[in-house]
Amino acid sequence: MKVDNNTYVTVLGIKFTIKEKYGKLHIAFNIDAKRKNRSTGLEATKKNLIVVKNEILPQFAQELIALKSSTQSSVIVESDNSTLESVADIHFLLHKETVRPHVYIRQLSNYNRLILPYFKGRQLNSIKPMEIESWQNRLLTKYKVLSVRKYRSIFYSIYTRALQNELVLKNPFDSVPSPKVKNQFFTYSENETVNPFTHGVVTLFHT
Repeated sequence: MKVDNNTYVTVLGIKFTIKEKYGKLHIAFNIDAKRKNRSTGLEATKKNLIVVKNEILPQFAQELIALKSSTQSSVIVESDNSTLESVADIHFLLHKETVRPHVYIRQLSNYNRLILPYFKGRQLNSIKPMEIESWQNRLLTKYKVLSVRKYRSIFYSIYTRALQNELVLKNPFDSVPSPKVKNQFFTYSENETVNPFTHGVVTLFHT
């Protein structure tokens, strides 16, 4: 099926336009205050459109950011436009290559179930530590501390990647303590009191 309309996508704060031209998919973006157009070389089909959005653009966006860092070019990357979804997409794309498949699948599933619904559409720079703490406390009402630590680690890693790429000013998790396992104290009834001596030794003491 051919692609009829332009598609607009923001990846890591960079705005892209995907359009059909001469039967091929092209992408347009701003760099050095100029509008640039590039052909992907792919046929303008719905299937290839998904490939461009999910695979080509995330990688291309990273290259543009790297170019900015190395040449001090003025690629238009607005950190305020970096939403949770846009950064998480590229994070998991890169993370997939560094962990085992079952780990990647589990972490992505936990992100989609427990992080995205709570912060969907939010810009990472706008999320405050108190919101992180509220989210963490909510999870603690349903899950064990060790599980919540794992979920927190996923979210923390997304912020770490954003911070490394200068997409956020700081990581709000640094201001929110990780949940701790409470110490467990055991009490014994008189009949359950632990006695380190055998009955024979106790008898010997009293003879």
